[in-house]
Amino acid sequence: LRLPGSKGGDGDPLVHIYGPKIKYERGAAVAFNVKQSDGTLVNAEVVQKIAEKNGISLGIGFLSHIKVDLNHKQLNGAFDIPEASFYKNGRKDSKKVTIRVEVVTASLGFLTNFEDVYNMWAFVAKFLDPSFLESERLTIAADHSEGQT
Repeated sequence: LRLPGSKGGDGDPLVHIYGPKIKYERGAAVAFNVKQSDGTLVNAEVVQKIAEKNGISLGIGFLSHIKVDLNHKQLNGAFDIPEASFYKNGRKDSKKVTIRVEVVTASLGFLTNFEDVYNMWAFVAKFLDPSFLESERLTIAADHSEGQT
């Protein structure tokens, strides 16, 4: 799934998956983030709440102790990582930082079947339409405010 209107013809991927690229090293859980058309990441808790409304169970996790070079191309522009996620590695002049990234997690279990995986894919594909995210955020906000009265 690729974001429409991105640079480079094909568009940027809608989903960023973290972890080993080799399947058997990944295990039964997948950590990922959904991107918006401007390249920023959709808040993991928002994705989880929207998924819950759509009958899909997702978790939240944190990838910690990720060391990156501040000059590295992948950090500059590929992710929208909040400044609060950065931790300096001891030295003030250090160009390397450690980041902590909040991610959405999906687990595949013994009873997971093709329909479950397809429904997850179809749900994530809805984020290709920016109006889907906005309408869901408004619904979540309305539900939250009703719960406080």
